[in-house]
Amino acid sequence: MKEPNVILDLNNIRGKNRSHDPIKKDKIGNDPITFSCEWIKDALNLDIVNPNSAIVSSASLSGDIIKPNARVVLVKEVNEKGYVFYSHYNSVKGQELENNPYVSLLFFWDDLARQIRISGKIEKLSPEKSDEYFHSKPRGSQISACISNQSRPISDRQSLDEKMNKLSIELEGKDINRPDTWGGYVIIPEQIEFWQGQHDRMHDRILFVKNNNSREWEKSRLEP
Repeated sequence: MKEPNVILDLNNIRGKNRSHDPIKKDKIGNDPITFSCEWIKDALNLDIVNPNSAIVSSASLSGDIIKPNARVVLVKEVNEKGYVFYSHYNSVKGQELENNPYVSLLFFWDDLARQIRISGKIEKLSPEKSDEYFHSKPRGSQISACISNQSRPISDRQSLDEKMNKLSIELEGKDINRPDTWGGYVIIPEQIEFWQGQHDRMHDRILFVKNNNSREWEKSRLEP
């Protein structure tokens, strides 16, 4: 078979060899959700854009084939249950989550050479919780959530801007109600892996797995 022509060769790109403190298994504790908050706080203290951004991967069925689908979201809260973000329920993402509630979440901070891989089951937040966050959003973002049929094709950008301007005028001086098609999710983790990059690819990996019987976290170290 003939090899395809190379359009962009990235073979010679090498990341910086940075030295980082290894993850000490006995110092990480027994609650990975709490420990993940420490790493997120470290990212928040850096001068980087959207340190709370993460990749959510869902999956859809096409016949007998499972097709993964990934996109970036902003994690808005970590609580005892899990990781919270908000989106449109009728989007491609929302429909996939409705049909298959098992997802993965990935945080990655290159400046810290760290990532957190989370997999588990997703649930919708209560309407009251979604209302609370919706009303904390900037007014323009509220109006955008009302007009957007997320993931649906549109004829052009102008038609979208016209919808935005029209509703902005109609709602001027009025409170904006959260649309039923928009709200929050919480990812309830069943596995959480912490990855700390190290010199010569001798990376540190600590995996937590929720025991189905005891519901306690079991911790192990993985090879890089």
